Amino acid sequence: MINYCKLIFWNYFLFTKNKKVIQLFSKHLLERYNGIDTQHYTNEEKKIVFIHNPKAAGNTIKDILDISKNKTTHVTPSLLIPKSVWESYHTVMAVRHPFDRLISSYNYHTQKSYLGYYLEKFPNLHNLGIEEYFNIMKDEVFAIRPQSEYMQHLLSEKIVDSIIRYESLEQDLKTFCEKLGMNFSSIPHLNPSSKKISISWKTQKESFKKEVFEFYKNDFETFDYVIH
Repeated sequence: MINYCKLIFWNYFLFTKNKKVIQLFSKHLLERYNGIDTQHYTNEEKKIVFIHNPKAAGNTIKDILDISKNKTTHVTPSLLIPKSVWESYHTVMAVRHPFDRLISSYNYHTQKSYLGYYLEKFPNLHNLGIEEYFNIMKDEVFAIRPQSEYMQHLLSEKIVDSIIRYESLEQDLKTFCEKLGMNFSSIPHLNPSSKKISISWKTQKESFKKEVFEFYKNDFETFDYVIH
């Protein structure tokens, strides 16, 4: 019940364009209500804020950046931190090809070992095809949310400082760590999906492909991804 109430609050505050409402929520309500500890998304020594866009190697990156993995927070920046922190810390996020990210999310949530919130809400989750999965998850707050919505705080003109691409993860992480004077050796792969289904974009129905592209249009354009 508590998690459901949180999602109701998040739904309202995420989609409102009223900056005063967002400011009030982010400064006075979020951390008290959600109980988020800054160690789960910041490296205070290096003044890094990591914005955890889901299914883009987030736990792996947090491990490299020495950020606690004990709690996952997929909220967007406006609900994560005040404007002052967003503008004074070095902000970083990871991105992934929208279709590959959708498949990864699908594999994760439909594997038999997944017993989280979405299974409680959608009891048939493990048996869904990818099109059915997309059609129910696109209306959820954070499940498959477009990545472009993670790159800016709605109270600030500043966009995220650094973007790490899943497709060039090792090189981008190495470059990022060198820039901030951090050690980098190798990449551990954390939180993988046990269910692996090879799904080709080309074999999907044209109507479904069009719907997915429209949903992620800003991601394709903002991060220069192409349909494959």
